[in-house]
Amino acid sequence: MKKYSILIVLIMISILILSPVATYLIVTLLKNQEIISPIGSADTWIGFAGSIIGGSITMIALYFTIKQEHIMIKKNTELSVMPNIYCELKNEVISNNTNDKELIVGDCINNWGFVNWDMVNSSDNLANNVRIVDQLYFLPKPNSKEKAYIKIENLDEYGISLYTILYEDSIFIPPHNKQSWKANFMVETNDDGTYKFGDSSFIFKHAIVYKYSDVLENKEYTGRFEFEFNINVDTENNLHFNLWDSSNRLIN
Repeated sequence: MKKYSILIVLIMISILILSPVATYLIVTLLKNQEIISPIGSADTWIGFAGSIIGGSITMIALYFTIKQEHIMIKKNTELSVMPNIYCELKNEVISNNTNDKELIVGDCINNWGFVNWDMVNSSDNLANNVRIVDQLYFLPKPNSKEKAYIKIENLDEYGISLYTILYEDSIFIPPHNKQSWKANFMVETNDDGTYKFGDSSFIFKHAIVYKYSDVLENKEYTGRFEFEFNINVDTENNLHFNLWDSSNRLIN
């Protein structure tokens, strides 16, 4: 769009500069060939060139004014119908003595438990074409002093499965309403009863990427919901699912 606008300006400037010159040369050529009679004095031609330049400047100013108004109208329309989506975990939470919150996942050892979460439309506008487009997994970056993660394909080699069950088609979420989702969650053990992830704790981050549009389908938005788990094993070999953090952000 920016390159197109620059091209329009260059064309208008070229017309602005060349039109009086071209007109004068054509008339002079026709006069020299005695096709037409001499027309106008020098002052007349100066006035003619001035009128073309003035008109061209007016047209350029009008073009940019209309373009800016169109941009503002489009932006205001987008804002007036834009949905606001955020996600939150819905499993029961137990607060402990630390800053962590422990999620109750249910029977997920060698069996499918569920991480329940809601997609909430907190706006006055309908969210259309809602769909999950990607599910990502991350592990802490080794030997990193900062809180950094690296992306991996999945958690299968650690005996952990976590994925949200998807709908075949896109859905919509009415204003001030929500859509509930279930993420299947399983932690596998070895034959001796130890957990496949090996240690007394296992930290990972899961991200869900989703898309949606406004009711007019003028613009599509991409959101990302992330949560960090720290799975701890107590002395009795029981699992505790500590929620370290969760976040929402709009990617575009």
